[in-house]
Amino acid sequence: MDQLFPDHRTEAMLQEYGWAIDIVRRLFERGISDLFQPRFSQERYASFLEEQDPITFPFVKGLGDEPLARAFVSYAKLFQTLTTQSRFWLDGAVAEMILEQKYRHGRPVSHLYTQAMLADGWLKMGKTVADVGEKEREHLADNRPWNAPIQRSALNAVNHCVDRYEESFVLSRKSARVREWSQEIASTFDLLDREELEVVAAAIKGPPWKNLRLHCNLLVVEPDKRDNTIHAYAVRFINPKTFTGAERRKGVRADLLRLFAFLVQEKPFRDPITIRPCVAELFPRASDAKETGGYPDYFSPLTYWTSERLWDFIGVPFEMVSLGIELVARELRPQLEQGLRDLLPDSGWTEK
Repeated sequence: MDQLFPDHRTEAMLQEYGWAIDIVRRLFERGISDLFQPRFSQERYASFLEEQDPITFPFVKGLGDEPLARAFVSYAKLFQTLTTQSRFWLDGAVAEMILEQKYRHGRPVSHLYTQAMLADGWLKMGKTVADVGEKEREHLADNRPWNAPIQRSALNAVNHCVDRYEESFVLSRKSARVREWSQEIASTFDLLDREELEVVAAAIKGPPWKNLRLHCNLLVVEPDKRDNTIHAYAVRFINPKTFTGAERRKGVRADLLRLFAFLVQEKPFRDPITIRPCVAELFPRASDAKETGGYPDYFSPLTYWTSERLWDFIGVPFEMVSLGIELVARELRPQLEQGLRDLLPDSGWTEK
C-alpha cells in the first residue's frame, strides 16, 4: 500500500473510500477465482473442439501438438472471458456502492435496480432497497435479457424522433460532427433532447403493446419530491472506445427512448419530467476526446454522461476501482501463477 500510494492525498482517499475498494475486491476476487478453476479451461477447450470454428480450429489443429493446442486455447479463453465478465462484476460493484452509501451516509435512494433485477421483475413487484439482502447482492449484475411490453404509439414516436434527427443532423451534415460542446451548441441540443422526451411521453395512450428487449444497467430512484426536478435516473453504460458509428449510436438512442417510454408508461414513480434517461461512459477515456469524436451523434450533454460525470454521480472516484482490481491481482497472484502454469504444455494437465 505505502509503495503504491506514497502521497498524502491518496492516503486520504484510501481512508475515505476504503469501503468502495473492498466492494470491488470482493466481487472481482470471486469472479476471477472461478475463472481459474481447472474445470473452466477443461469445459472451454471441450467446447472449442465441438464447435470447430472454421478459422481458429484448423489453425490450432495445424499446430500438431495437442498439449500446446490446449494451452493456446485455454489462455485465449481465459483472457477473453475475463475482459467480458469483468464488465458485469463492475456493474454489480456500482450498484453495491450506491446501496452502501444509502446505509453508510444516508444517500436518498428509495429504489435501485440493475439489469438483472429488472429481468427478475423487481420493477413490476415494486421492490425497494430495503428488499436487497445479502442473497440478492450475490446476483446484482449479469447479462440476462429484460423484455418488457411497450405501447406501439410510443414506439412509433421513438422511431419518428430518431429518423428526424438522422435526417436533420446526420445525413444533411456537410462537415464533421461537433468535437466539443460550446455553451450555445450544448443548449441547442439539450433543448432538442427535452423536446423529444416530451414527444415520447405524450405518445403514451394505451394498447396495443409490443414486447421488446430493454437495456438499463442502473435505475436509481430517490424519494418522490414534488419539485419538478430529476429524481429517477435510468442509465445505460457504454464503452467510449466501441461507441462508434452512426448506426450503433442511432440504435442506442432508440433503445434509450424506448426505456424512457416504458418508465413513463408504467408510472412506477412520478411524472415524466422527473425521469432522466442517459447513456454514460463506464470507463475513463484513455485518449483525447477528439480522437473518439467528442459527444456522439443522437445525444446531447443532457443524455450523454462522461465517465467523470457518471462516477461523480456514483460518488466514488474511478481510481478506487482501478486500485481494487490491482489489489485483487496482487492477492491472487500465487493462485494465478499456479493456474496458468498448470495450463502449459509440459504441465501434465489433461482433459477430464
